[in-house]
Amino acid sequence: MLLKNPELLWALGLLIFPVIIHLLRFRRFRKTPFTNVRILQQVLQKSNQGNRLKKWLILICRIGFLSALVLAFTQPYLADSSGIKPKEIVIYLDNSFSMQAAEKGTNLLEKAAQGLLQEMPDDFQFAILTNDERYAIKSLDGHRETLLNLKFSSKQADYESLLIRAKSELSKSEGFTRELWLISDFKEEIAPLKDQSHFDEIHTVILRPERAQNISLDTAFVLQREGDFLELKVEVTLDDTTRIAPISIFDGEKLIAQSIPVISGTHSAEMVFSLPSETPISGVIRVTDQGLTYDNNLYYNFLSPPKIKVYAIGERPESFLNRIFTSDEFVFTQSPLPDLDYGLLPNQNLIVLNELTKIPDALIAELELFHKSGGTLLVIPSGTADRSSYNKLLNQLSDLGIGDKITNPEPITEVAFENSLFAGVFEGTIENFDYPIANLYYPIGTSRPNILTFQNGLPFLAYSNNVYLLASGLTQENSDFAASPLIVPTFYKIAQNSLAYPQPYYTVGRSNTLDLDIELSGEEIIRLKNDSYAFIPQQRRYSERVTLQFGEEPQVDGNYEILQKNRALGKLGFNYDRKESRPGYPEFVIPNGMQIHETLSELLESHRNKTSVHQLWKWFVNLALLFVLAEIALQKFWK
Repeated sequence: MLLKNPELLWALGLLIFPVIIHLLRFRRFRKTPFTNVRILQQVLQKSNQGNRLKKWLILICRIGFLSALVLAFTQPYLADSSGIKPKEIVIYLDNSFSMQAAEKGTNLLEKAAQGLLQEMPDDFQFAILTNDERYAIKSLDGHRETLLNLKFSSKQADYESLLIRAKSELSKSEGFTRELWLISDFKEEIAPLKDQSHFDEIHTVILRPERAQNISLDTAFVLQREGDFLELKVEVTLDDTTRIAPISIFDGEKLIAQSIPVISGTHSAEMVFSLPSETPISGVIRVTDQGLTYDNNLYYNFLSPPKIKVYAIGERPESFLNRIFTSDEFVFTQSPLPDLDYGLLPNQNLIVLNELTKIPDALIAELELFHKSGGTLLVIPSGTADRSSYNKLLNQLSDLGIGDKITNPEPITEVAFENSLFAGVFEGTIENFDYPIANLYYPIGTSRPNILTFQNGLPFLAYSNNVYLLASGLTQENSDFAASPLIVPTFYKIAQNSLAYPQPYYTVGRSNTLDLDIELSGEEIIRLKNDSYAFIPQQRRYSERVTLQFGEEPQVDGNYEILQKNRALGKLGFNYDRKESRPGYPEFVIPNGMQIHETLSELLESHRNKTSVHQLWKWFVNLALLFVLAEIALQKFWK
């Protein structure tokens, strides 16, 4: 038994007074005048014995009454040893998009919030962490508004950083039992946590929907352009292929196409729309289902991409460059060095130095300005290259350089398939490929990973700071790379990467870049805005263009208008990552040190049982009353 007010026990010392009074009453003698007491001696002896017992019982009742009354004021109680110690509790509520899953007329996140509000007392103290917010320790009543207005976030939990965030919510005082409650559907499996020492207990509640029935619009892309039409392919992921909803395409607010997807796999479906290719289309692809809502809209802008400007400077025209940089996608110019138009260089996206014997200082100066303005340079050395002029240019623009010429034939045997130049070009790693051979080459000095590599480990194609460098020329006597299938995707993607033109849509939270062929004056900036959200992206100015960078912004999906002051420059579509829409849930493996609960109610019941306190003061009040009643009965009925 424990006492809430043990300092009141001093009042038990007052028990000495009824004892003293009682003993003094025992010492009093009463004289009875009788002429002959012998006859009454036996009667008096019996009467005195009965009175003495009565007085002792009355004393016990009075001592018991005072003792019970004092103990009642000390508020005694019974409690588990763990329930006595004060607690600091941090509750993580997963508010990622997968928590939108339907559950009995609501969703998983709302169900968890309502469970806390309904089953915990108003004075329950805890802190709240979500994927994007934190709320300090306060009572349930203080968190009520927060729990009623939780918003979903595109961010997902990193459980190691979550432990660090939870630790920051704890006080530095000693003497607390510290608990972390994780409430989530655990769409991402928890890896073993490295450091759990700041928490005495970690509890997890695994939430699952009654039935997974989500339809997710995963991606849309132009399959091909032919004549006046383009074929738009839309891919869909489904939890249940028996529940299929129509897919609608809107241009602005106008419905332009609608179709039912065709099942193509266990959890996938697809459809192809034929749309006019000349008219820019900006809108949304939409589906309505009973599952997650965040992935029901796919915002897009299918615009005709701008043509990339490529200028090749060489001793003679090269036909293979004309075949790669075709007029439908590129504005391609090539000229020998004596006929070079320096005025065109600042407006180019990619400049190719094609086997120049020597790079003049005037050209180096122009290329330095071009590079500073964000341009990309591709350097193809001549078999008789002046290394000093080449290295002068390369050292000013990058950390690349070329060494003494080597005339031993060397095959190119390694391709960095993970490099962005080859993304989507090959299906997996290609084996038994007919690799080209360089008859003479220059060893490239670089600390960066190679894109194409010789059999001896030296780089054939290297990259640094918007500069691409080949180790060999492409004439027949230097190498047969110009006749290799590798040259087309390599040069094509180098040109594509030189201009970050608008994509059909971007992913919220991922790093993306966009180049705009405009000039900003004074304090002008580029803004992006839609009906409910606006932001200023990171931007870098060059003489002929502006580069926009997206990452932390925007945080909300939708179609955004690009604004230069009040002038609209176009639109960009941003969509949430569909990672949360993958069908099914991983098998949950319990990390060491965690306690698993099937439901939130089970966790809350466990908490109440451990912290429950049985108050005993009422029992002592009742006991005091019993002693009073006992004394009254003794006084009234014991004569």
